[in-house]
Amino acid sequence: MPISQRFRHRHNRRKTSIAPMHLPPHPVQAWRTFEPLYGLLQQLQTGSIDAVQGKPVMRAWESNELVEVAPTLDGWICCWKRIVVGEKLAIDLSRCWRCTGI
Repeated sequence: MPISQRFRHRHNRRKTSIAPMHLPPHPVQAWRTFEPLYGLLQQLQTGSIDAVQGKPVMRAWESNELVEVAPTLDGWICCWKRIVVGEKLAIDLSRCWRCTGI
């Protein structure tokens, strides 16, 4: 039987849901980490965004409640700033308005 036609195993969700910390994350886990931001960017692409009392909101991680966009993104940027410094990553955050202090 040709290699391209051999039986493929189904993805085991239990195996990737509890991954060891010393291994890199599974692509599904990484996608779930960024899922609320992807949703926000999709809303911005369409030209409309959810708002409560005139302030833009997005779904929160895990709890699925609405949170204000500005403080959430501010916290996300600060987290990435600490990650870049701590892990010595080659990511340029100089264009980020919050990181430059403008």
